[in-house]
Amino acid sequence: MIPLDQAASPGLSPHGTVPTITGEAKVALDSGNTLYSAKSYALALAQYRRAAALAPEAEAPLFGMLMVANVTNDAVLTDNATKLLRALNDSAGADSTTADELVDIHSRIRTPSPSQ
Repeated sequence: MIPLDQAASPGLSPHGTVPTITGEAKVALDSGNTLYSAKSYALALAQYRRAAALAPEAEAPLFGMLMVANVTNDAVLTDNATKLLRALNDSAGADSTTADELVDIHSRIRTPSPSQ
């Protein structure tokens, strides 16, 4: 367990490590956030998925997916993104899930229809 003072430290993930979002993954994540703010949810989700594929051990793109799921009331997307977060957290603690397995799980998340 990570002490609260460490978990709250700037630049640390909940696992106490420096986030893995850099380069193209960071650009995709930032694009997703901009699109989300503009209420372009399908496009935002596509960017969050791209960021997650480029940085499969990062949590931020998965939280972006959860934001899209919440605003579009997409229960399937919520379930899938939650499973990914759990798999990521399990792998960080027990090394039971590889990055390739995370990408495989991630690839099964469906994109919302244009009406969402």
